[in-house]
Order: sequence, then C-alpha cells, then structure tokens
Amino acid sequence: MLTRQMLVMVISLGAGHQWKVEVISQQIGEEK
Repeated sequence: MLTRQMLVMVISLGAGHQWKVEVISQQIGEEK
C-alpha cells in the first residue's frame, strides 16, 4: 500500500533521474 508521501518521493526521484539523463545526454552530444 503506497502512501501519498511515498508516491511524492517516487515521482520526484523519477523526475530527477530523467533530468539527469537529459543533462548527461546533452553533454555527450556536445562532446561528440
């Protein structure tokens, strides 16, 4: 059973992970 706090944590972690992936992919694209 997921509480609202757990859902907020999962959503924020997922958003942060996606943001990191976008930044890393941009850096790799600029280096190449």
